[in-house]
Amino acid sequence: MDISKNNAKGSAEILGGGYIAYQGINHGLPRALGIRIEYHTTTKDNARKIKESGGYLDPKFGGGETGWSKRVNSRHFLDNSKDYVHITGTNKNSKIPKKVPKQLSGLYRTVSRQINCALYKTVGNTEVEEFKSCKEFNPKYVLMLLKGNLTPFNNTERLCVGGIDSYFDDNFIPDTDSCAALKTKQKVKVSTSRPGAMIDGLKKFGLKGMKENKARVALGGALCGGGIYLGKKLIDKGRLNIKENQ
Repeated sequence: MDISKNNAKGSAEILGGGYIAYQGINHGLPRALGIRIEYHTTTKDNARKIKESGGYLDPKFGGGETGWSKRVNSRHFLDNSKDYVHITGTNKNSKIPKKVPKQLSGLYRTVSRQINCALYKTVGNTEVEEFKSCKEFNPKYVLMLLKGNLTPFNNTERLCVGGIDSYFDDNFIPDTDSCAALKTKQKVKVSTSRPGAMIDGLKKFGLKGMKENKARVALGGALCGGGIYLGKKLIDKGRLNIKENQ
């Protein structure tokens, strides 16, 4: 392999290692500190207004003219969203499908959270009526999901909510239209990033979440440690590749 290819490979390994370490910290550190992060996906225009108004989701806009319920043109969704803030997630009152084993309930929540975000992103970036006409998870449905989430012309933004289990248990009710979504009539603080939501959560709840969910803390520690370890190994390999060709 010539010098230029080795240098390119080494640079790619350094970048890849940095990304792995970043993701390990980004997803692991909030969990390690007991903070649970949920999401609210909206249009970029709505996100801008939310940030300008202090970074709070306001239930008075639920079921309004600029939300997803109006975009999908559903009277049921409009009525169900009226005066509510919706976010991803489950709480003690959510009904997780019986076919999901208890030991896999955490994984179920994680996967369902990402699916919900992907659906909202698709609604914001594709022809809604065409998407609504698709049967779930048939080829056209999957294709539209990919189109809506991979488009370079993204019209949506995902906002982050930092909290602990008792906060989501005491202040939210399950959304009857989704087994992995919550809603509330209270204002909800949001951030544009996971680190920002983590800081919001720590300011409000301190480290109480570490006592409430020790399994989340352990997973967070594993993600942090594993991400840093694997990232460092790849970075070291990349640096060695470049050094050998100098």
